[in-house]
Amino acid sequence: MIKWRNEYTLGIELIDNQHKKLLEIVNRLYSAFIEKKQSEEVLTVLVELADYTKQHFSTEEYYFRKFNYENSDAHMKQHKIFIKKVDEFHAKAKEDSGRYVFSIITFLQEWMNSHFIEADKKYVSCFKKNLLM
Repeated sequence: MIKWRNEYTLGIELIDNQHKKLLEIVNRLYSAFIEKKQSEEVLTVLVELADYTKQHFSTEEYYFRKFNYENSDAHMKQHKIFIKKVDEFHAKAKEDSGRYVFSIITFLQEWMNSHFIEADKKYVSCFKKNLLM
């Protein structure tokens, strides 16, 4: 299970709550793997992950445009790469979910650690300045 770490906190309630929801979905995927649940459960969680991630990225990208965030292109490129990777994992999991779930979870954990802590921290000052927090 992936636990919420203080390093993940951006201090922007909307984004922090969305990140917590993403972490919750990943943990449901992990639980399905550990409990050896049917591949349908794994696929359902992967679809939910893809859908919610797209919603979360849309939120960030809306504010990137609204606030004219200077590093938005590079950040949005990371989003596109992530979505593509999740879609690839979903396709592989359709073939044999048990074979790919651990690598999916490992990827997600590594991505959250790097993206939340490094990439997302870069926009915090821009967001806070423009949100007047």
